[in-house]
Amino acid sequence: MKLKRIFRLDFKPLNSPYRFAAGDVATVTEMEKSFVKIKVNNKDYILPYRDFMVSTRSAV
Repeated sequence: MKLKRIFRLDFKPLNSPYRFAAGDVATVTEMEKSFVKIKVNNKDYILPYRDFMVSTRSAV
């Protein structure tokens, strides 16, 4: 089973052209200490670990 997280609020990373809406589900594909690789709506993204964790909550 893959780890999934849900965005708590609308989120636009500082250094990236994309944004995520509250309720978007992110599937974690790889987690490092400094970044997280995720897949949202069949697209791959890389976010800083802290930004990702603060702007999402666990999907149960």
